[in-house]
Amino acid sequence: MKRLYAFLLTVAFAAIALTGTSFAAEAKNPEEVFIFNGEDWVLQSGAETEGERGAVVAAEGVWWYAVNPETEAAAKGLERGILLYDANAESGKAYTFLPTTEEQARVELVMFSPDKKRMVVRCNLNRFASGLYVYDVATLELENSFWSRGDIWFVSNVRFVFTLVDTKVKRPETAAMWATSAAIYEIADKKGYVVLKGASATESFTVTGVDQDQNLVNILVTSVKSAKDWEDIEKQQESEITVEVPAAG
Repeated sequence: MKRLYAFLLTVAFAAIALTGTSFAAEAKNPEEVFIFNGEDWVLQSGAETEGERGAVVAAEGVWWYAVNPETEAAAKGLERGILLYDANAESGKAYTFLPTTEEQARVELVMFSPDKKRMVVRCNLNRFASGLYVYDVATLELENSFWSRGDIWFVSNVRFVFTLVDTKVKRPETAAMWATSAAIYEIADKKGYVVLKGASATESFTVTGVDQDQNLVNILVTSVKSAKDWEDIEKQQESEITVEVPAAG
């Protein structure tokens, strides 16, 4: 009986090992599972896909798809990341895959710089903030990352303005919000950005756009008379200002 029991255990473990090996062998590259058919992302079989997707901003003919094995059955066994399709690429080089972290699971936007040398990926982190991740397109290496809110606007091939979630400035927990500053991406700065208008105990600044002709950044100012007033939206006042885009550092 003991010998039979030992034999059955051996068979069971062998079956488990074989199943694991078979599963690993079935793991494929994302472009072998997901394809862009000229109109939308589909599975190789032609079936519909479930992931987030979109056109890459400022990159005509380039589309992105968020590969997430935790939320899509077809992606099981694949690495989490962003699959890019470039309709203008050479044959056999149309697809590029950018691995991402768990923090980047909810991709919202993929955007190229005007010279196509940098790529900005925006991911939803929570209901108060998004993450901005800046990559070198040639190497796909991460240059910088920040917590932010809202959109970004490029003001040159390298620099863009954005709303920075400023965790150094505290807000009352009951206010359910973080302080924000208007900032510009500056690769020469050790932080990766320069603050244009910095949040304070009683003020927050949100970038709302740029005036390229006037070289100005449009900013929404939200203010209160006292820090405790952030808890009451009725006591928050809004106004608009502009600041000049500074010379590159």
